Amino acid sequence: MTQPSTGHAERAAVSRTIPQAAALAGLGSILTNTLIYLLGTALGHMTITLADVLIFSLIGVVGGAGLFVLLRRVSRHPNRLMLIIGVAVLVLYAAGPIAAAQAPYMEGAERFTLTTVIATELMHLSSGAWVLGLFTRWIPQTSASERASSVPMPDQHVGS
Repeated sequence: MTQPSTGHAERAAVSRTIPQAAALAGLGSILTNTLIYLLGTALGHMTITLADVLIFSLIGVVGGAGLFVLLRRVSRHPNRLMLIIGVAVLVLYAAGPIAAAQAPYMEGAERFTLTTVIATELMHLSSGAWVLGLFTRWIPQTSASERASSVPMPDQHVGS
């Protein structure tokens, strides 16, 4: 009787782990961003709603999960690339709240107050920490080439 290859078992374990990491990152992001929002509303006027916070927290997690899945398929160093891209995105996103303080970020929206700018910057960092931390540290590093080399040829039998 043949045993499943370790490559297949590893892929199955990782495929279960990515959704788990996404769920934990989503939950962590929502909880910490909600706390930041509540603290911001206690300290000053917030020009965003809690619904905005929840929706955009989940959008960030879904985007991060999609990027991570793609990087694992095509890269030899998916965790390293995820960190590099994630930090670059966080740096670029830092400009968003500052720009929203100068002009509304969409039609009908208010300009961001200083409280909102500080809170949203902290929310970006919080979500980024959850996504990058869970996807690059909690999930084992396995590159596309390592997974390809661990898949047995069709005529090979693993085990006895």
